[in-house]
Amino acid sequence: MKLTLMNCVIVLAAIAIPGLSAAATEASTDSALAQRCAAVSSADFSKVPEAPTQILQTRVVEAKDKVPAYCVVQGAVTSSVGFELKLPASNWNGKFFEAGCGNWCGVIYPKACDEPLRRGYACIFTDSGHKAKADDVHMTDASWAYNNLQAKVDWGGRASHVTAVIGKAITETYYGKAPSKSYFMGCSYGGHQALVLAQRFPWDFDGIVGGGAPNSISELMQQNAWALTNAFSNWKPVFTEADIKVLHDDVLARCDMDDGVKDRIISNPGACKVHPDALVCKPGKTTQCISQQAADVAKRMYSGPTTSTGQRLVTGGWTPGSEVDWRIVYKPDGTSLAALAPNYFGYMARIPDIGPGWTVRDYDFDRDYKRNDVMETIYSAANPDLRRFKAAGGKLIEYVGWSDLGTLPASAIDYYKTTEKTMGGRAATEDFFRMFMIPAARHCRGGEGPYEVDFLSYIEAWVEKGKAPDVMIGSHPDGSGGVTFTRPLYPYPKHAKYKGSGDTKDAKNFGPVTPR
Repeated sequence: MKLTLMNCVIVLAAIAIPGLSAAATEASTDSALAQRCAAVSSADFSKVPEAPTQILQTRVVEAKDKVPAYCVVQGAVTSSVGFELKLPASNWNGKFFEAGCGNWCGVIYPKACDEPLRRGYACIFTDSGHKAKADDVHMTDASWAYNNLQAKVDWGGRASHVTAVIGKAITETYYGKAPSKSYFMGCSYGGHQALVLAQRFPWDFDGIVGGGAPNSISELMQQNAWALTNAFSNWKPVFTEADIKVLHDDVLARCDMDDGVKDRIISNPGACKVHPDALVCKPGKTTQCISQQAADVAKRMYSGPTTSTGQRLVTGGWTPGSEVDWRIVYKPDGTSLAALAPNYFGYMARIPDIGPGWTVRDYDFDRDYKRNDVMETIYSAANPDLRRFKAAGGKLIEYVGWSDLGTLPASAIDYYKTTEKTMGGRAATEDFFRMFMIPAARHCRGGEGPYEVDFLSYIEAWVEKGKAPDVMIGSHPDGSGGVTFTRPLYPYPKHAKYKGSGDTKDAKNFGPVTPR
């Protein structure tokens, strides 16, 4: 006899018999849970609209590290989009959560759903339509996309959408009712997924949180190629550690006090003016200075890619204060920017693909930017028309670290400003979409700023209680489970400034400032 969800519910009710020992009851409950989990394998999901699915495996995972016991369902949508759905065995909060991935994806993060599970969510994660190589631990290899248009379409947005569709269908089957609310949260490429979902699939989620989002993949990769091309002379780093320190210390000397506190945190780097030429060594001054070559490259890092005639190709370059993070550029270890750009342009940016062997030195900044738009139409997350998402009642929080990679801060600001114009002004936009710039924060996490934020609680409060995030509290961890300081984060364009009294490490002693 085929085991249905209703059969499992009956079994669960039948085993809860008064008089059984605690051990026997627990064993019976475990058995019923196993049967209920296994029953998902018997359900037919092959005709789910948009997301015909094959269930590959189900199993029960016991509680561990404060993560409750859950049923894990592994499957594939039309054989290519792999996913893993985790369903709490008890205390389901009635809601659904999808976690975003990073870089080119290709793996299932084992801990991506730990926190949502602790909060009672049914949680799903996808590999975005392809499998990364076993030795590609940083997910920088894009050879999976070589002459594979379907994989590119999946990665470009389809995978995150069909994963939501099938995830909610299986959740409903397992619990006997549909989720009451659905949330998506991701950073880096997960932030890109977040924007794509709001723009193209506005009915999938009630609340979306996206961080460090490259809304234009091709622009970010152009920036990567530009930085790599300029930061090396004969493929040797132009900058020394001493150069980076001189540049960074000079920026702090100019702009650190913009929030009223000398704390190595610049609250509004967009207003900070840099002058690398003033740092060039001169006769009689050979320390605490840089070469003219380093100054010239620094200016190009701040400005971003241009043609040979000076035409800007992207919205901006690295922001003042981000200098310490240029290390990922001038130390090409094959795991970050040094690997992403050649993989993108070799395997993902064109039709037909260029193929292996392409290097950033092959990029022609006078011509090649015109050849990226065909695939960018598939990948782009830059559509400012969010009327359908707003009409559906969706809420969107975007966040970016001011020290984030290359174009990301300037690109995020440009996108938000364009959205405001499209949606009818700031008030109309803030009604459903707010962006937060986190000072001195790196890509997704890390840096000297207040980068730890409980985004899920803020988006829940907005969606379920109508409490818009007028301010969020960020903290800087001390490395041992505690907090070094807290700081308020305000919706762009506001930033925090010290009120003039009280502990500068306490968020309550700061208030909002709107730049002129």
